[in-house]
Amino acid sequence: MYKKADGVRVREEGEKLLLYDTKTSNLAVLEGMGKAVWMLLPEMSIEEIEEKILEFHPEEKERAKEFLSKFIEDLIENKFLVKENL
Repeated sequence: MYKKADGVRVREEGEKLLLYDTKTSNLAVLEGMGKAVWMLLPEMSIEEIEEKILEFHPEEKERAKEFLSKFIEDLIENKFLVKENL
């Protein structure tokens, strides 16, 4: 499971979700699938989120895996997200 990194503030602006890291001053704007994934991360595993995506886009299995992998990597690299050790 993953969680929001310390120092990250989240604000919803209409259809967008703004992430702001108070430590690094990094800003990310999430929309659509990115926003949905961010909101599901604290309560679902990557595999469960992938299954949810595939319910709506069953023909996009490889693309969904690639998107999730890259999205998570980017959030961790930019210090918005940390992996929880259970």
